[in-house]
Amino acid sequence: MTESDTQNTIISLRKFLTELVVFSLGNVLFTLIWFTYDRQCVFWPKYVMFVWGISLVASACRQGILEHYVTKLFIHTNKEEEHKQENPEAKQKQTRVPLYKYWNKK
Repeated sequence: MTESDTQNTIISLRKFLTELVVFSLGNVLFTLIWFTYDRQCVFWPKYVMFVWGISLVASACRQGILEHYVTKLFIHTNKEEEHKQENPEAKQKQTRVPLYKYWNKK
């Protein structure tokens, strides 16, 4: 990843976080309005939250933010396996820990 790619990622993250803050504050405002005036009626802010949330997810997909975090969350690279592939002679020392010493301690 080059420096310009990193800068573009940071800029898109800032834009998305701004959108996320506006989304949160707007939904809090709509919920307070509903709570103050229409408590006996249907919870109408859920429709605004749903449509605006879909718009927010679409914006994250367009900016590549969602793809970045999904790959970080679900595609886990094992650093130990990469290290073993780079250095086949490198072996990790394994030791046994006698658990019976700690099992009945009070």
